[in-house]
Amino acid sequence: MGLYNDLQTDLAKAFDSDLSDAVIPISIVSETVSSYDPVLGQQVSTKTTVETRGVAIKDAFGQDPDDPLKVGFLSFLILDSEKKVDKFEIDMEVTVRDESYIIAGVSLDPASAAHTIVCRRAP
Repeated sequence: MGLYNDLQTDLAKAFDSDLSDAVIPISIVSETVSSYDPVLGQQVSTKTTVETRGVAIKDAFGQDPDDPLKVGFLSFLILDSEKKVDKFEIDMEVTVRDESYIIAGVSLDPASAAHTIVCRRAP
């Protein structure tokens, strides 16, 4: 088993046991552009909502409640095996506990096992 598989297995077990209190359901809207409609004169896109889960984490970007420019940001750690979209993209819509957010930043750990998404409150 490689590093990726070891991390996926160990973190998934932690999500189900030790970290279960911190795991939060997350809905992500993925938009796929399928074709061009000449009648409408625009691209046709389909929005699909997928359910995943993640752990809210603190980071230097969005966790300072005294900084008014950073209020309304959340960061989540999501396992690669549980992302359920091809890839996370800036401006994807995210719903967490009935609050709407937009993905503002995405990073992937060196082993490609976990994604960190930084979300800002939707306007």
